[in-house]
Amino acid sequence: VPKTRTLHLPPARSRNKLFHGLLLASRPPAPSSKTWGYYNAADYPIIAGAIIASAVDGAVFPSYALVLAEMLAVLYKSGEEFENGVRDYCLAFVGIGVIAMVATWARVALFELMGARLTARLRKATYAALLRQEIAYFDYEHNSSGQLTGRLSSDAALVRATTGERVGLVLANASSLLTGLIIAFTASWQLSLVMLAIVPLLFVSSLIQFKTMSGFATASKQALEASASIASEAMVGIRTVTGLGLQRHVSAAFARSLEGPRRNAFAAGLTGGLALGLSQAILFCAGYSLIFWAGSRFIADGSIEF
Repeated sequence: VPKTRTLHLPPARSRNKLFHGLLLASRPPAPSSKTWGYYNAADYPIIAGAIIASAVDGAVFPSYALVLAEMLAVLYKSGEEFENGVRDYCLAFVGIGVIAMVATWARVALFELMGARLTARLRKATYAALLRQEIAYFDYEHNSSGQLTGRLSSDAALVRATTGERVGLVLANASSLLTGLIIAFTASWQLSLVMLAIVPLLFVSSLIQFKTMSGFATASKQALEASASIASEAMVGIRTVTGLGLQRHVSAAFARSLEGPRRNAFAAGLTGGLALGLSQAILFCAGYSLIFWAGSRFIADGSIEF
C-alpha cells in the first residue's frame, strides 16, 4: 500500500501572517496619480482657482524683493523726487501686502476645500470596499477592527496631505522660484549662474531629509495601527476586561505599543534637524558668501553695476 503524504499546515495565526505577507508582496503600490482620479468635474473650477492663487502667492516675495531693491535707489535722491519716490513705493508695498493676503487666503482655503472633499470620497469608498470583503478577510491579524478603523481615519488623512495644502505650498514655491529666476537673469545673468551652482547641494540635503522622514513616518504609522487596534478591542470588550481584571495588562500592552512610535519620533527629530541644519549651512556658508563675493568681483571688473 503506497504511503500517503500528509500536508501539515502551520497554526492559524502563522498561516494568516504568511498569507497576509504574500498578499502584500503581490499587490503593486497604487500610483499617486490615481488619487487625482477621485476628483470630478465639479472640482475643476476649485482646482483652477487654487493653482492661480498659488502662482500669485509664490510671485509675491520676489516682487517684494524687486520693489525693495528699487526703493533703495530713492534714498540717494533729494527734494521732490525723493518725496514722490517714497510715496510711490509705500503704495507699492501696500498693494503687495493686499495681494499677498488675498492670494494666501485663496490658496489655503481652496486647497483645504479640495482636501476635505477628497477625504470624504475616499472614506466612503474605503468603507464600502470593507463591507464587500469576505469573512476570511477579517481573520488576518492586520485586518482587525481596530486597525481597519485606524486606517479608515489615517490613510485618508495622509492622502489629503499629499493632495491638499501641501500641493499648494509646492506650487507657490515653484512660482516663487520661477519668478525669482526671471528677475535674477534680467538683472544679471552672470550672478544668476553663480547662484544656481549651489542648487544641487540644497537639493541633495532636502532629498536626504525627505527620505529619512518618509521612512520614519511609515514605521510609526504601522506601530500606531497596532496601538489603535489594542485600544479599540479593549473598549469593545470593556466588560470582559473589567470582569477578568485585565486593566493593568491592557494598559501595559498599549504602553508597549507606543514605544516604537516614540523612538521613531525621537530619531526623526534628530535626523530631520541635522538635515535641515545642513541645508541652512549650505545656504549661508556656500550660498550667500559665494554670491556676495562673486558680486563684488563683477562690480570691480565692471561686468555689472551696483
